[in-house]
Amino acid sequence: MEQEKYVVTKEQLMLDLMLLAEGIFEGELGQSGGGLLISFTNGQQFRIAVEEVA
Repeated sequence: MEQEKYVVTKEQLMLDLMLLAEGIFEGELGQSGGGLLISFTNGQQFRIAVEEVA
């Protein structure tokens, strides 16, 4: 089976990460500064950023 060439955009990848995170993390999800912002009830916040390197 031959593998097809396809292009993934940053926006598509961010949406997929957000959908996955909703099922994994107990916290609020949002977008901030072009990244995924996860805010936990203990006050911690994390931003996951996606940038194409090549």
